[in-house]
Amino acid sequence: MKHTIGILGAGKVARALAPGFTRAGHRVVGFHSPGGVSARRLARRIPGARGFAAAVDLAACCDVLLLAVPDEQVAVAALALARAPIDWRGKTVLHHAGALGPAALGALRRRGAATGVLHPLQVLADATAFAHVAAETRVRIEGQPAAERVARRLARDLGMRPLKLAPLTRRGRAAYHAAASLVANDAVALLGEGARLLSTLGLDRREAVRALAALLRGAVEHAAGGDLGRALTGPVARGDAGTVAAHLDVLDRHSPAAGRAHRALGEVLISLLEKPGGGLSPAERRRLLRVLRSPGPSGRRAV
Repeated sequence: MKHTIGILGAGKVARALAPGFTRAGHRVVGFHSPGGVSARRLARRIPGARGFAAAVDLAACCDVLLLAVPDEQVAVAALALARAPIDWRGKTVLHHAGALGPAALGALRRRGAATGVLHPLQVLADATAFAHVAAETRVRIEGQPAAERVARRLARDLGMRPLKLAPLTRRGRAAYHAAASLVANDAVALLGEGARLLSTLGLDRREAVRALAALLRGAVEHAAGGDLGRALTGPVARGDAGTVAAHLDVLDRHSPAAGRAHRALGEVLISLLEKPGGGLSPAERRRLLRVLRSPGPSGRRAV
């Protein structure tokens, strides 16, 4: 079954997902944005789509409505739509907020819509980039059975793979979202700090980002098979406490925050190396921990 899809929003999520729906044979009827300007601009890229200034008009002419809006606006938008004179029976409404569950759409569920969550575990900043990584992208699906069936179909049509998660509580959703933020957001912060450090050596900042992004991409590719040990290189993996101490000296001077992060993550690396196949001896582990737990530039223990 092919769907008529409306997307409430005209930002990064809408731009990333809409072309894939069209390629899969679904009809994207249009987008909504306040005032309609951004929606009309995006609609010009999608054959047959329109820009809508009124969300209720968009909702009335589709059988699947996607709420591609910021997390804090999901429940607000659902409540406003639930007040509209629309027959929601037979319609599916999905949101993409990683930290929220289906309850955010409760107002529409009570009006008869099938409601749920379709959250791609991916950076959705660019349609071309997303098309490149879609086949490896996992997606969290949650909601009423009818909504889950639609969400799975849409996810698979985009090439994404549904995750097999245990039923989620509020704390479970927070853990899921924290895992995503830890990897996607914190890795970018580390990349920025690394590029800033290289730029002190005369390297153009843009080139520094490109160089370190390639390094990060290589580590991710090695880890993609599920064996993190294959991706671990460097002084912690070798048990080289002297080099770790030199790194911390530089980082503490460059950015105390980066030094604290490096200490904390160094302990995480040691815990990974204690798993089967890890190569640290007890003596190497003790030396590394002594260095990592040494006082930072403030004179206090950094971790």
